[in-house]
Amino acid sequence: ETMPISRMIAIELGQYPEDPLQGYENDRLMNIYYDLFNAMSGPQLSGDKKRITETAKAKLIPFLDSIEARLGKSKWLVGDKICMVDFWVGSMYTDRLVNEMGHMDCFKFALDSHPNFVRYGEDFKKENAAWLAERPKLAM
Repeated sequence: ETMPISRMIAIELGQYPEDPLQGYENDRLMNIYYDLFNAMSGPQLSGDKKRITETAKAKLIPFLDSIEARLGKSKWLVGDKICMVDFWVGSMYTDRLVNEMGHMDCFKFALDSHPNFVRYGEDFKKENAAWLAERPKLAM
C-alpha cells in the first residue's frame, strides 16, 4: 500500500510526472528501489555493521550502478523536476547513507564510486534543507 499512497500524495502535491512515460519511469524506479529498501531495513535496524556492509555490496551497489549514468544527465531521477521517487531515494541518502548518527562508514565505498548519486543526494538535501533542519536528529 505504500507506493499507491505515495503516488496519491505526490499527485496531490504536484510531485508526480504529468508525462505518462515519466510516470512509468517513476513507478519502475520505485519498484526497483522498494526491493532495496526492504533488503536494507533489517541489517540497518540491527546495527550489525558486517550485515549492513554485505547488504550494501549485494543490493545498494547494483541499484546505484543502475541510476548513476541517468543522474549524470538530469538533476532528478525522472528529469529536471523533483518527483515521488526522488523523495524515497533521496531520503535513503540523508537518513541512511550520510546520517552522522548512523553507519556512514558502511556506505563510504558505495558513495565514493557513484559521484553523480552523491551530487543528487546533496541536491536533495538542499531542496529539503528547511525540513531536514527542523526534524529530529535520529540514527537510522
